[in-house]
Amino acid sequence: MILVRCTLILVLVQPIVGLMCYFCTDTSNEEGRNRCQTYYRTMRYYGKKALDKGSYKTDKYVKNCTDYGEPGKPKYCMIASVEERKNVRSFIRGCSDGTTFLGAEVDVQFDENLIRPDNQTTCKYTGQGYIVCITICGSEYEYGDFCNGPPIVASATTLHSPWLLLLLTLLKITLS
Repeated sequence: MILVRCTLILVLVQPIVGLMCYFCTDTSNEEGRNRCQTYYRTMRYYGKKALDKGSYKTDKYVKNCTDYGEPGKPKYCMIASVEERKNVRSFIRGCSDGTTFLGAEVDVQFDENLIRPDNQTTCKYTGQGYIVCITICGSEYEYGDFCNGPPIVASATTLHSPWLLLLLTLLKITLS
């Protein structure tokens, strides 16, 4: 009976598997048209919602990057921006495999080993008046879900509640 209860709890409490990232785009730095750059509260809301559900469902501002790119290649969260004379032309939060960022003509300008998944930004001047900046992060340097945006405040009700519930239930069964 105890084994059945524990198994049922483990089946009902499904943590998110894979790397979860913020996912949005902007093409301006004008007020109201720069949501991907400035709507931190909204991004936290959708990130927390995904973590609270314990499973992934397609939603605004959130993406599971586990299946991104080629199988076997590492998966990272990414921020990519393109600016021209301090005007944002493109701002993207999304997924990367460490070599694919904005498209073939931009990607070739970054050496494969130039960008590391350590949440540090690398920028290049394209020679055509644009500055392209790339930031990637993931579990490799102990950055985890949603490392490409505002952090989600950890609490017992968000990140640890399924495991806390399981622990308390097992403790209660053991003491009974």
